[in-house]
Amino acid sequence: MPFLYFSMTLTNSQRLALRYDHHLSVTANAGSGKTMVLIERYLSLLMNDAATVPEVVVLTFTKKAAGELQRRIAERVDEQCADARNRFHQDRANMIRQQLASANIGTIDSFCTRILREHPVEADVDAAFAVVEGVDQQLLLQESIKETFHAVLGGSVKNDLKKELVQVIRLIGKSKVMRIIDVLTLKREQMERLTGENGLYSKTDSEILEFWRNHLISFVGKELRADQLMLDLERI
Repeated sequence: MPFLYFSMTLTNSQRLALRYDHHLSVTANAGSGKTMVLIERYLSLLMNDAATVPEVVVLTFTKKAAGELQRRIAERVDEQCADARNRFHQDRANMIRQQLASANIGTIDSFCTRILREHPVEADVDAAFAVVEGVDQQLLLQESIKETFHAVLGGSVKNDLKKELVQVIRLIGKSKVMRIIDVLTLKREQMERLTGENGLYSKTDSEILEFWRNHLISFVGKELRADQLMLDLERI
């Protein structure tokens, strides 16, 4: 695959990340230039005519990071327009600059919101839905937790969930239980991994101990290379 676009500021390892003929994942320490490589990969796709601006999606976790990416990409496109090597290069750079205003560069939630708005019927949602953020999101979450909490306690049917909740409230108090539920709800993704089919809470105590024992032995074997310590661990 020919590369018509280069960045002379990249190392050989970073240049490998510009290849778009296969999937890849880049892992590196903070400050090592991951964002710069991402920007150069984005431009590599566009400058080599492998894709158009609307066809490339760049997602980040925060609005601040998305704004920074948009700014830096725009600056690099301006540089390409000024330093064009040939007519094709110049035309591609100008076209990219014209289309950047509608580029798919943003947060994961903004991208999902856009898809839902474009396909409300398929998603079975109101096309005029609003995304709840900030303080409103926290207030709505707390209100939902309170309603669920009182629905369980106020239910006329005695079930195991109500019995367990009442027991916990007697042990640590209602306010502390509410705070714990609030934290667990905010960290629901981590909790799903812990309570899932293969999560930590699906295993017995002996399975957990065996897992950590094997993990410790493996770590020591790879990191310390201490034969005597390995023998001692094997005897535990």
